[in-house]
This record gives sequence, structure tokens and C-alpha cells, in this order.
Amino acid sequence: MTHMAMVYRRPVGVLRHSVKPQLASWDRAGHPSQVKLARFLAHVDAIAGPVLAAVSGRIAAELIVGFGDGVLLTDGGHDLGNYLFPVAQRLGPGRVAAIFGRKIHGPSSLAVGPAHGPSRSPGRGPGGYRQAQVRSVVSAAG
Repeated sequence: MTHMAMVYRRPVGVLRHSVKPQLASWDRAGHPSQVKLARFLAHVDAIAGPVLAAVSGRIAAELIVGFGDGVLLTDGGHDLGNYLFPVAQRLGPGRVAAIFGRKIHGPSSLAVGPAHGPSRSPGRGPGGYRQAQVRSVVSAAG
């Protein structure tokens, strides 16, 4: 039996909250990176708390990591996964159906809401979903 992956939408109809995202840190407790991460995760708690209390099912989150105009989005050790990992861990891996992230030149924000799959329409492919294929041209390790 073939299992189809579930496709989710980014959180829609929810407020975006201004945040200053922090990278995951594996430094010792009390290290400045850990202190900054703890502050950021406390902000995540404040944003997500009402959603987690109100939604009985799974949730979706979107973190937009904003940088200044002169910052290259593909270099400099700002791996998107290292921003998303602590957010997903804090929200609870069992609660998170989907987490989206992107880097932009502009402000950072976080949105959290109930997880919703896309609306189905006939003639779009198996199950009525639109299909897309993505090919990365940059190594995640490099």
C-alpha cells in the first residue's frame, strides 16, 4: 500500500506577531546564545499559548526570518532549519502537523494556527491536490 503525504497550508487568518528569531543553540546553559534563545522561546510561548489552548487538534506554524538588505540569505550560517527546530520543539512535535519557514529581507514574524489541508478541487492530480516538484540548487550542508 502506498502512503500519500498529507499536504498542509500555511496558517491563514491568524495574526502575525513580530519576533526576533534565534538559532538553535547547543552551548552550555547560561551562554549568551542560550539566553537569547530562551527569550525568543518565551515569546513563542506567549504567541502560541492561546492557540494551543483553543485548538484540540494539530497546528501549523510559519516563521519568517527577516534580515537587513545587505545580508545574503543563502550564506552566513543562518540555516533555516536551525531557526525552525527550536520552534517545533517548543510547540510540541506531537502537536505540529506542519511548520513553514522562509528568509526574507524585511521584518521577522511568527504565525500559529490550526492545521488545515488544502481545499480539494477536481482535476488537479491524485486526491484533487495540486502537485509541484522542487529541486534544490544549494546544498543544505554547504
